[in-house]
Amino acid sequence: VGARVISSGSGNWYENFIINKGSDDGIAVNMNVLAGDGLVGIVTEVGSNYAKVQSIISDDSNVSAMSVNTSDTCVVRGNSQSARRDGVIDVTYISKDATMVDGDELVTSNISSKYLPGLKIGTVSGIEMDSSNLTKSAVITPVVDSVKTSALQKLISAIPGMGNAADGVVELVVGSAVVIKNTIGIVLLILLLVMCAAPLLKIFLIACLLKGAAALMGIVSDKRITACANKTGDAGMLLFRTTGTALLLFLITISIVATATNRGF
Repeated sequence: VGARVISSGSGNWYENFIINKGSDDGIAVNMNVLAGDGLVGIVTEVGSNYAKVQSIISDDSNVSAMSVNTSDTCVVRGNSQSARRDGVIDVTYISKDATMVDGDELVTSNISSKYLPGLKIGTVSGIEMDSSNLTKSAVITPVVDSVKTSALQKLISAIPGMGNAADGVVELVVGSAVVIKNTIGIVLLILLLVMCAAPLLKIFLIACLLKGAAALMGIVSDKRITACANKTGDAGMLLFRTTGTALLLFLITISIVATATNRGF
């Protein structure tokens, strides 16, 4: 059953929210709520034309999960504070002998009493031994944020006349933000700046050379030739300013997206 959110909390992450479908549409308590093929939460209350959903980031949420690669079991526990701050929630009760590793995908397990088996939850990271030396713990980046990003791209790609181009730009910006956020952060951002600075410097130097050549030619050459060289230098300077502004806006955009999204690949 397709539904849309009609009430929720503020921010990108919703602990609890209300959808516009209820018992009249076949919705019942404990039904699983998905976005794409990723788990969002579970229905906790139903009215005739609405339903309340508790998301997996809620502090009251506990989901029995397992690794797709190793079948090791664990429990994904909601943590609204870390979800809002870092875009992750907790993974607990991993066996000390488990072979699960960072990057493994977690899905709902086949022993869960409330959730259907095999629903994608997210990607695990930061696995470490607990102080008791009996279990391990970790964090997980929920897959549902990728769905939000995908929905944004689909919306933009539908714009008549410019949708395909805009879709490509969105993918480039989001991809750059993900690389920066999920790898070495500020170091990669500096590397990107250096890479972009080289062609910008080249444009600037060529424009300066043209302006300088126009000044020298003014002494011995025809005014028309001098004017042509000078105008070409002006065009180079305009290209430099335009490209520099575009680069600055691009960097600002990917910084904003890196902060706002938790998309992973």
